[in-house]
Amino acid sequence: HSEKLVIPFTLKKVMVEEWEIISQCKMVPVLPSTVTIREALDKYLASKLEVIAIKPTDEQNSENTTPSKEETEEYKNKELEWKNMCDGIAMFFNQALPFRLLYRQEETQFALIEADPDLSLIPKSELYGCEHLLRLFVHLPALLAENLTDTESRPILSKLGDLIRFLQKHQSTLFTQAYRKPNEDEIRENDRRLRKLEQKKRKQMAAASAAVSSKKHATDVTE
Repeated sequence: HSEKLVIPFTLKKVMVEEWEIISQCKMVPVLPSTVTIREALDKYLASKLEVIAIKPTDEQNSENTTPSKEETEEYKNKELEWKNMCDGIAMFFNQALPFRLLYRQEETQFALIEADPDLSLIPKSELYGCEHLLRLFVHLPALLAENLTDTESRPILSKLGDLIRFLQKHQSTLFTQAYRKPNEDEIRENDRRLRKLEQKKRKQMAAASAAVSSKKHATDVTE
């Protein structure tokens, strides 16, 4: 793609620090986050709608500020455009999270959320914070390239660039993720997953060893 998604240094620093907390300190995010992705997107949408809102010019009589039909239609179109963009990002995040965005240390926490009959119904953009949204931005150009042409994706990347600038501008209030040590349920589930993985590896090694022995036996017979 000719247009890239540029993540500012200050937000890259957030990503690095979060990776260290989760991967090195073995902690997990407190969920739901103080400010969720959905809340941040709603704040961004409100800021865009305020910018495009129909305002009377100085020449217009203050008592006669009714916008024209064309102005109203244009506003509705722009409103829908920005709303669809924010909804699209939330949808992208919900779909990509379990497959591309989680660190290994977070997988058990996510598995327990999915196993909970109540929590599993909540869109993940309403649980996770903007720190996780940054991970999506790293992958988004490639995800768009898989589904859209360069011409189709360019305006989307341009809007995403605007969103990233908004996140950077309000970094102190939007990036407020807290972290904690895994709880007992998560530790037990993680141990169970590790045992299952170990059993799978042993079976694979046994199958590979049997295949090698069988091949050697066949060679010995032919000789």
